[in-house]
Amino acid sequence: MDLLVIYMSDNDPTIVGENKSFWKTLPGILTAIAGILTPIAAILALIFSPSPTTDSAPQIHEFISIPTEIDPGDEAKLKWEIEKASIDSEIAIDNGIGDVPLSGMISVKPKKSTIYTLEVKNSKGSDSKIAEIKVKEEPPHIAPVVRNDPPVVLSLTSDRDSPQKVGASITFTAIAEDDNNDPLSYKFFLNGRAMTGWSNENSWTWTAEAEEAGVNQIEVRIRDGLHAGSNSYDDNRNVNFKITVPPFASMDVESLFSTIPSVKESTTPSARIDNVYIEHDFWQGNVLGMVIHTKFSIDNFVDKSGSVEAYFSFSNNNVALRDFDGLYKAPDGQVSVGESFTPRYTNTVFYDFRLFIPYSQLHMSPNEQNGLTARVVIWDNSDYPHISLAESSVNFVFKS
Repeated sequence: MDLLVIYMSDNDPTIVGENKSFWKTLPGILTAIAGILTPIAAILALIFSPSPTTDSAPQIHEFISIPTEIDPGDEAKLKWEIEKASIDSEIAIDNGIGDVPLSGMISVKPKKSTIYTLEVKNSKGSDSKIAEIKVKEEPPHIAPVVRNDPPVVLSLTSDRDSPQKVGASITFTAIAEDDNNDPLSYKFFLNGRAMTGWSNENSWTWTAEAEEAGVNQIEVRIRDGLHAGSNSYDDNRNVNFKITVPPFASMDVESLFSTIPSVKESTTPSARIDNVYIEHDFWQGNVLGMVIHTKFSIDNFVDKSGSVEAYFSFSNNNVALRDFDGLYKAPDGQVSVGESFTPRYTNTVFYDFRLFIPYSQLHMSPNEQNGLTARVVIWDNSDYPHISLAESSVNFVFKS
């Protein structure tokens, strides 16, 4: 069958011949229809297409701590980044942090070493990673050591000025200081003899007797019981105090010796030591040492040669101190010091016979404290062998 098809060209209808076939005109028709439907399909696809989805589980690309170790009280940061996560993914960090976004960084301040876990999950799966922050351990608390220093004597004073006459009462008072306010004990000495025991009394009253005429040494020793041993002390202080005889006595205490009226008819030499004490820390020139003060009387020894000798030994075992340089020694090698004298009167009193010995000549080891004894002997050197007329000893503590 023949169809009559009108083909529009340049808006001018033309009659195509009756002999045109239908199958030859169909492609043109379809092309026209496709040109209309294609844009419409694209628009409908945009409107009705479902949201994009991922076909794989989420992955944590990074979860780290910066830094990995901190000091107590410092901060650190947690940093993370997640890939392939869908909008329905749940992301959280434990230890009180909670939900977080896909990526980020937060500051934390753990009190102790802590492991943080980052977890992400959705309908396709889950992933997790950990990040540890180590907190350095604080050093153990050590209680500060409270320093305790030994006490010191600040002063030793008397209520009456020197000199005083025989029979006078003089009170000596010690002032001491202890930085820790520890209770202190005091002990008073007269010419090396203990006049009190250890007590908390910081004063002592002395009534001078006739045999104490001359220069006397008063000493106070202190301790707090926390430093020096039971037979020693922490610090001491010495003062000298002079006692004079009453005007009616025929003695001249200003001189080294004086005449005493003779009451003896014997012509045999004799001597008596009334007092010995040690004055510590005495400078003779530029040499530091100590002085042994001796008060003694000697009879029937006019114009004869005598000497006063002091011999040194350890108090606890009486072992002699040995000399090493030959300067201060006895013939047997014991450390000693001596001076000679020649009385001018039949009855003579030496009120203050002095012997000086340098500390270095005791030959003690450094940084030691020892109890020592000075044995004082009055010798008759007028004949040989020498004869001992009198002797007395005084103990003391020496700190080298």
